[in-house]
Amino acid sequence: MEDHKTTSLNIVGVPEHFNLPWRLVSKKQSALGLPAFNWIENPSGTGAMCQQLRSGAADLAVLLTEGAVKEAAQNPNIRLISFYVMSPLIWGIHASSNISIDLRNRLINNRFAISRFSSGSHLMACLYSNQKGHQLSADDFQVVNNLEGARVAMKRDSDLIFLWEKFMTRYLVESGEMVRIDEYPAPWPAFTIACSCSAWEREEAGIRQIIETVLSEAQVLKNNRLAVALICDHYRISERDASSWLDSVEWAGEISIDTKLLGGIQNNLQALGILN
Repeated sequence: MEDHKTTSLNIVGVPEHFNLPWRLVSKKQSALGLPAFNWIENPSGTGAMCQQLRSGAADLAVLLTEGAVKEAAQNPNIRLISFYVMSPLIWGIHASSNISIDLRNRLINNRFAISRFSSGSHLMACLYSNQKGHQLSADDFQVVNNLEGARVAMKRDSDLIFLWEKFMTRYLVESGEMVRIDEYPAPWPAFTIACSCSAWEREEAGIRQIIETVLSEAQVLKNNRLAVALICDHYRISERDASSWLDSVEWAGEISIDTKLLGGIQNNLQALGILN
């Protein structure tokens, strides 16, 4: 019989500054006495990581909260464990620098580039457009897989709009490749940790230990005078932006989930027709 304790947990997250605590803890997990885990970065985002949870390729995933709620509502094998980043994600609304002036000013009849359906870039495009009084259909989206895919697609179709975390796209805005025509803060905590029920039943104590250590590392990072340099080294972010982001980000202090808040998010997704 296989000893499950010898099997490493697979934990996935996007290769972005929010997940620096995971990256740092993964490098010293043995010294910290943690259960073995593989930290795997997926640039394609929440939709792709939900697929990894469904297929068993991942045991845990650090997901955008809206995507985590949608996945858990539709998949009985997914359990939401804890909020991870309590502060909202600030989405940049991006267009090609060659976008027509009319579409740039009105945001009507635009199509959206998204990493995939059910990703954050998809769900937040729906929410943002709804707030502006526009209803989107499936034909209004073009799947581009990730940020690099969006860059290629927007060069071919200058009227595409793309939502992505604003600091991760700053270099594209500053280079003139894209223009940021708006910003949109998500109306809920940015990231939530999800887990397959099978992994939770098998390794609950170890999973709790790992998450608690990562949240503790995040608090240390928040107050570390060298943190800005670490962020600049690991991600394509300027010192100015790294400092500004670090001042604004709020990681969760403990493992906790607010079911009332999750219910409100689910109601929002239902109102948009994203959830039944």
